[in-house]
Amino acid sequence: MKRFAISRHPRAGRRAHKGPLINILDPTFYAAQYDDAGSTTAGIYAHFQNHGLKEDRQFNRWHSAAYTRRFESRKSLRDLSAAQAYYDSGLHRKPRLIFVSHDASRTGAPAIILRLLKMFSETGAFECFTLLDDGGERLHEFEELSHCYVMSQSRYSVEMTDEARHAEISALFDETGIFEGNAPLCALVNSAESFHIGRSLARMGLPVIQLLHEFASYYPESLFEEIFRFSTRVIFPSHFIHKTAAQYCAIDETKVTVRGQGLLDDAFGQMNRDRCRVKLRQDLKLPETARIFLNVGSMDQRKGVDLFVHAARAYFERRPEDEESYFVWYGKGDDAPGGALELARRLLSETGLDDRVRLMPSTNRIEQVFLGGDVFVLPARADPFPCVIHEAMACGLPIIAFRDGGGAQELIGESCGTLVDMGDVVALAEALARTADDPKMAAAQGGAGRDLIARDWQYEDYFRDVGAELKAQLPAGTPWPALTVPAPIDHLVVMPARVRSLQSADLPKMAVEGARLKVLFLDGRFSDEAEACIAACRKIGGEYAMGQPLQDTALARQVILDTAIREPRPRHLTLVDTLEFVSPAQLSVFDYPIDVIETGRVMTAQRLGHYLPYVAAMRLSDAVTRQKVSTIYGPLRDKVHAVHSGLTSEASSEA
Repeated sequence: MKRFAISRHPRAGRRAHKGPLINILDPTFYAAQYDDAGSTTAGIYAHFQNHGLKEDRQFNRWHSAAYTRRFESRKSLRDLSAAQAYYDSGLHRKPRLIFVSHDASRTGAPAIILRLLKMFSETGAFECFTLLDDGGERLHEFEELSHCYVMSQSRYSVEMTDEARHAEISALFDETGIFEGNAPLCALVNSAESFHIGRSLARMGLPVIQLLHEFASYYPESLFEEIFRFSTRVIFPSHFIHKTAAQYCAIDETKVTVRGQGLLDDAFGQMNRDRCRVKLRQDLKLPETARIFLNVGSMDQRKGVDLFVHAARAYFERRPEDEESYFVWYGKGDDAPGGALELARRLLSETGLDDRVRLMPSTNRIEQVFLGGDVFVLPARADPFPCVIHEAMACGLPIIAFRDGGGAQELIGESCGTLVDMGDVVALAEALARTADDPKMAAAQGGAGRDLIARDWQYEDYFRDVGAELKAQLPAGTPWPALTVPAPIDHLVVMPARVRSLQSADLPKMAVEGARLKVLFLDGRFSDEAEACIAACRKIGGEYAMGQPLQDTALARQVILDTAIREPRPRHLTLVDTLEFVSPAQLSVFDYPIDVIETGRVMTAQRLGHYLPYVAAMRLSDAVTRQKVSTIYGPLRDKVHAVHSGLTSEASSEA
């Protein structure tokens, strides 16, 4: 096997036949995929230039069409194949970074690397690549922010040797492939679970910066020591985890940085708390006045799902029978026979607490869950620096946790909650009871946590610190772009790429000096009016982005709109002819002004009325529909207006 020493500077003397395709096409891979591609290097490049581009053939192991289209958000990409869009984008000429995660699950460690990836990707300064040991439910998010490759077999496969894994990884960086002339600057490897990938990248000469979240004692001593040998820098999330690693194995302290991640979502906790509380209790079919002791995370022994149940039993043994308190845990369960989840369920059955303790599946609406809770319970035996603590504190929840279970205690301290001795479920239950009985104390602890997160634990600071670590590992003089983070969106306007909708919005009237106004066209890739909309936005100097759904479907638009109103969350939202792609329940929890403009007859008056409680104003061009809405929903009629854009009101017999 040929060893590929990764260079960090473009190679001289490129062969002329490769031309601008040198960092796009992997000729070995392409020829193996297509029998008609030929066998000579010159012929393969010519075939792709003449056929592969327009026919949208797969041209390397990495390429993500979703990433290319997101990067090219200021173009319509109408009638362009993914290959042509990538070829035209210039993305392949930017400095390259590698991100590594053990999987794409909805858990803490992948969330940490995904948010870093998002921030590096959205600077527009880099071309990002993600190497995953396994897939997961968030794979599509990695694919929207980077080119992605998922290993053919995960680290748990007994059928694949270490050398076979290294051979597969090496093939991704073949010296005649897409990295010739523009090799990655460095790799950011997340968690000890990605150990074998980091080792292979280091063997190929790539600087590796390791984010090491885990307890060293959960792994062989030699594994952590080898991580330190092949990594140029190791970042621990907390002093507790650093200390335990130093006590367990020999580590090179000159390579250590201690830096915990920040709050994953900058706007987390800013939804309408009262509405979230109502929604959560409705979803769980609980009384409106129910108190909820909450946990979020994987239901396994390390996270302490069994201790959660034991603490609930100890709590209810000491409380009045009619108390409306519930213990609720959201997360993915370990369904292995004899595992922690099975034990927890058996305990619930034995104690008769099936109704009082709810073990719920993971959800992507987790912010609503946090804001619906009253107290956050962390019964973890070992959790290095849990993201859920940042989120609970951002939502103003007091924290009850075990001491010496990880780095969370460094955040909680003495002001944001209560720490009890490890494993003492009775003390945990008593702390919960004190919090329940003392609302002023609970409010003070929750407020202190919210203030602490806002002041000291924003993800932008973590991103810049990690970026500085990456830059420090590069040879002197290596170009490194400035890491700029886009300003928050003050006013987001979402509409189809249609001139009529754009005219009805009247963007000049929406613009406020000093505020960031942005237009998102949901169907930019498929609309035949996209170019006209782009020209209109450029004429008035407006900021805009084209949604680039992979398919021309309502579901694809729903996904884009749902993401847009959550990440990053705007301060004011206007929906123009797009109300059909969002539900009243989605809008109900947001605590910012929402305006609606409808220039057609997509919805009935009755359906439109379901949105009225959650919008500041609803502007309708159809006079009949406007009249019906005002008549049926009399108390809210002041929210219903005509569209003031010069559009002709449409009459209809039935809206």
